Amino acid sequence: MACSTLLVMSEHSYSYGERIVDADLYAMRAMGRTIGARTARLIAAKLEVAPDSALGRFAFSGEVAPDLRPKIAELRLDLLQVLRVEALAVFVDEALTVGTRPSGEHGAGSPLGPTTALQPHLYVAPPGGVGVWMDAAQSAPAFRRALVEVTSAHEVPGIEWTIHASMGFYGFDVSQVDDIDHVLMFGRGIVQHGESFSWFPTFAGSTDEDDLGEFEDHSYGRFISAEQFVMDRAEERGWLRHLGRFVQQHALVGLIEFDVNAVMRAFFGSSEYGTWIHIEGEEGEYVFGPRRGG
Repeated sequence: MACSTLLVMSEHSYSYGERIVDADLYAMRAMGRTIGARTARLIAAKLEVAPDSALGRFAFSGEVAPDLRPKIAELRLDLLQVLRVEALAVFVDEALTVGTRPSGEHGAGSPLGPTTALQPHLYVAPPGGVGVWMDAAQSAPAFRRALVEVTSAHEVPGIEWTIHASMGFYGFDVSQVDDIDHVLMFGRGIVQHGESFSWFPTFAGSTDEDDLGEFEDHSYGRFISAEQFVMDRAEERGWLRHLGRFVQQHALVGLIEFDVNAVMRAFFGSSEYGTWIHIEGEEGEYVFGPRRGG
């Protein structure tokens, strides 16, 4: 099952895209249904937003991010855009209704508590049609059985359904992967470990299943900031306690202090202590480093 990728549209293709949008909006109003992901992404692309914004990522990769809906609400519209943006908002609202769930992700050693996250889902649809959001954290056989049930009820059986949008995958770009089994593996990993799992390939340099199996050995958790991680490590190892005793014994209070920036540089800026990285995600900052206990 191939992933559908919306390419940057030329000026000529904009007029073609607008005809698609207008036809789907007419059908939406006449039949009382919502638009599909293809039309929603064309609308987002027509707004000409920056490609690294929430709207831009949705237009060009189909990613429904948690901050997408607020960005739609902030748009300043002219009269010609209102109906289109309202239809886009309805599509995103329905996606978020399907995908929102409570998450108990902490991350080892992390002080951060439960968050609200998006359950990994894929929007699958026939070419140019309205599709459905499907659970992307189930097993590959279960996903295929569910897809057969959905497609068999379609008006025109036998047409291949493809992935048009996604949500709940955080740092993992679904649009760049053609293997549905691989996408579902990531979905299950994110449900089990939270957002941090989506960023682990950045540390591992690979998305191979064997490499991803080492996630728990190298993940140090989710933190408010990398500085907080360093301070927590210093506290756990007794550095702050010993430093406090030293300055008191030698009357150096106020003259010597713990330099968190220097420790940050030692941890993340050199290989002296092994390979460490920190990544700023949507729900916190994630730290990966050498194998635990190694």
